[in-house]
Amino acid sequence: MHWLIKGILTHNTLYSKALSFIKNNGAVFLSQVVVSAGNFLTSIILARALGLDSFGYFSALWLIILISSSVIMASCVFPMMSNFPKQETLNINRYISGNILLFLCVIFSISIVLIVVLFILSYLDIDINIHLFLSLIATLLAINTQDFFRRLFITINKPNKALFSDIVTYTFRTLTLFILWKYSYLDIYNAFYVCTATAFVGSLLFIKHIPKFDDSNNTLKYVYSINIRSAKWLLPSGLMQWTSINLFISMAAFLISPAAVGIIKVCQSLLAVLNILIQGAENIIPLQASRVFRELNTQAMWKYLGKVSILGAVPFILLSIICFFFGANILTLFFGDVYQQNGSDVLFIYSIAYVFVYLIVPLRAGLRTIEKTQIWFQAYIASSLVSLSLVYWLEVNFLSLGAVIGILIAHIVLITYTVLVLLRLYNR
Repeated sequence: MHWLIKGILTHNTLYSKALSFIKNNGAVFLSQVVVSAGNFLTSIILARALGLDSFGYFSALWLIILISSSVIMASCVFPMMSNFPKQETLNINRYISGNILLFLCVIFSISIVLIVVLFILSYLDIDINIHLFLSLIATLLAINTQDFFRRLFITINKPNKALFSDIVTYTFRTLTLFILWKYSYLDIYNAFYVCTATAFVGSLLFIKHIPKFDDSNNTLKYVYSINIRSAKWLLPSGLMQWTSINLFISMAAFLISPAAVGIIKVCQSLLAVLNILIQGAENIIPLQASRVFRELNTQAMWKYLGKVSILGAVPFILLSIICFFFGANILTLFFGDVYQQNGSDVLFIYSIAYVFVYLIVPLRAGLRTIEKTQIWFQAYIASSLVSLSLVYWLEVNFLSLGAVIGILIAHIVLITYTVLVLLRLYNR
């Protein structure tokens, strides 16, 4: 009888925890479901409408948007999500306002840099499509603005606002691209126009819900003084993604062909089904880690991060097994035979790399919380050195497969270095 009562109580406790987790984080995960599904459908439509070469060219241009996103995440979003739970109630509005100002400064600076690059290329008579480049900058502004504010509202515990914006943004984007495809109007220009317009509309939905702005003179300085402790290492680390992990994607456009980038992008889109977990974890784990650290201690925080690392890795391992047996069939089903012929092995290796993509989330969250992000920067140096020494040989000899093997190696070096340093740090 005793064991039965204990079992019922344990079951009820687990059930209550599950209900509490869904209640607190359901909107965050649902929001990420919308984003991941929208990106997945967008990739399918563009891959089929543009063809392998044009889709590869579009994906290569999109890398510029991803680079800008890396800068914004490292300088604005990641520090904000780790430091917000530590703020006193009186300073909350000031901290939010400062982060908005910081974001505007960063994205304005990125835009100026790109415009200067455009003028320099034009002055040097280098053949460049100015119209397409300006369309890309507009898309960059809109995409990053919508993404920053959705993460801001998740951070301040208003995920329903982020969810609504995501639904509007990605529903209209997918429907518009689909209609243009069916009527044979979808090209690279229109793809950028649609992404810009829908993200801009999604951004406008946040305006009336932004907390009261703190216009004190030292707001930006206040936020800078808080965020700089982690951002000074996260920012160069974010940039060094492009000399390590993402180096293999960007160099594929030059060492292989834009079509190779298209193959990698297609595989990435299929694996993005688990971006729901990655981005959902990115929105939840840092905040929870900071709370555990503040309310308990460092040991409890790492124990929590260890649990979510083990449990969270299971779906990614299962996905790798599925890709090993059915990867070719999945590619044919969604993207057509032309992608299957080149991508089944690429998909399998990339799926293994995604296990490490997830593990980055809790590991980086812990480093941000204890303000040891210098370790992350050092790990990127190690990963970059390995990547730079291997990229040419892997891609010239193994083409797209070599690129994803390089991505896997870069992730392994990054994770291994960080774990070894932390073990040495806490075993002193």
